[in-house]
Amino acid sequence: AHTATAHTATAHTATAHFNHSRRRVVTDHAYDEEPSDDEADPHEEEDFYPVTNPQGFCLIINISEYDRGSDITFNFEERQGSDRDVDRVKRVFESLRFIVRIKNDLTVEQVDNFLNEIKILPDLAKHGSFVCFLMAHGSHDCIYGRDGFPYKVRKLTGKFKSSVCRSLEGKPKVFFIQACRGSRRDRVDAAKSREQTDEAPAPVFNSAIRPPEGDFLLCYATTEGSAAFRNIDSGSRYVQTACEFIEKYFRELDLITIMTKVSGHLQKNPVRIKDGLFHVVPQKVDQLSRLVSFDPERARKV
Repeated sequence: AHTATAHTATAHTATAHFNHSRRRVVTDHAYDEEPSDDEADPHEEEDFYPVTNPQGFCLIINISEYDRGSDITFNFEERQGSDRDVDRVKRVFESLRFIVRIKNDLTVEQVDNFLNEIKILPDLAKHGSFVCFLMAHGSHDCIYGRDGFPYKVRKLTGKFKSSVCRSLEGKPKVFFIQACRGSRRDRVDAAKSREQTDEAPAPVFNSAIRPPEGDFLLCYATTEGSAAFRNIDSGSRYVQTACEFIEKYFRELDLITIMTKVSGHLQKNPVRIKDGLFHVVPQKVDQLSRLVSFDPERARKV
């Protein structure tokens, strides 16, 4: 009798454990339902940066038109189609509860002043993350302002390192950079289309860019030395794809995993331009210490 009772207790324990595990699995994947407190996995939350509501600023700096009449900007073509990128980023990140701020066609000095204003805003202390999209002509280590002068990406990101911007200390700072970093194009075969590049006419060489401190993620549209492609009708392939995948996967995947999917998709789908098909190979510079989630439902309840 004692043995039968023991077996029965063991069976009940195993059944309870199975049911609990099964319930946990269902909850972890049922993103349309909010898990109860006793089902939350504290270790999973510790792996992610905290999320707030609003999540933070999403800055969009888009330079599509360049000054005419000077030797510096004479060869800078208008970046047609970039307005489509601005619209798409704005729509996606507002839906993710970011505060979107858009600046168009700034000179280098105006870009610098704008970022200096942002980095001292008291609201940053309340935000869980910071996102910035840079869309311009560029080369190697810089983007070019409307006036044709270069602005180094290292200087730009350096404004938000923790030793300068205490409000963002220990928080993810994510930069998406749609700009050429050279003129190389990796050809596949021939075809025609309406693709352009964000290549600057006179590239400035420098060594690889490194974020000055931790908690940065730099997402480049292309590898160093290569051109970045933009369709004059539909926008840049990189920004549009990044927005599409973020919109699709933000609830279930962290940002690094999402951007890896973006890279895989772009590498499998070459860009058609007038004289051929060309590979697109984005690049990530990752100095994050935790996982980044753009799911606003992760925001801590106050």
